[in-house]
Amino acid sequence: MNITVINSSPHKNGTSVLLTEKFIEGAKEDGHNVYRFDAAFEDVGPCEGCDTCITKGKCVKRDSMDKLTSST
Repeated sequence: MNITVINSSPHKNGTSVLLTEKFIEGAKEDGHNVYRFDAAFEDVGPCEGCDTCITKGKCVKRDSMDKLTSST
């Protein structure tokens, strides 16, 4: 199974990161593929509600969401 983990904590050594790492470790031990996306350190803008992603399959904005959507 492919799993995408989104961490949004801006604390690089905080408890959220520790929990994220432990979850990923367990998932990998069980044979899953894991992609980690650290949203706090990426350029992700708000959705503009234009529905282009639905009609054309890709967002019109060029930001780090491309990394996230291409990993799934």
